[in-house]
Amino acid sequence: MHCQVLEIEPRRKLVYSWKGGSDDNPEYGSKLDTVVTWTLTPVAGGTRLSMVHTGFRSPGNDFAYDMMGPGWGRILEGIGRIAADLG
Repeated sequence: MHCQVLEIEPRRKLVYSWKGGSDDNPEYGSKLDTVVTWTLTPVAGGTRLSMVHTGFRSPGNDFAYDMMGPGWGRILEGIGRIAADLG
């Protein structure tokens, strides 16, 4: 996997590329060239964290999409637990 920061707005947004895979390994799908965006938005009583992972191409990236969805869910749940402990 290879990542490159594409955009930073301190305390508001982080955008980076998420690239990996290979067209030579059909078992795991085709090459992955996606973008992950994390956004912090002030809301009453705190901050909302949003994460969007875009750029998947079907059917070639279906395997990666299916594997990453639950993984991102676990990461966001973990961040939520840490934030709750800090608050």
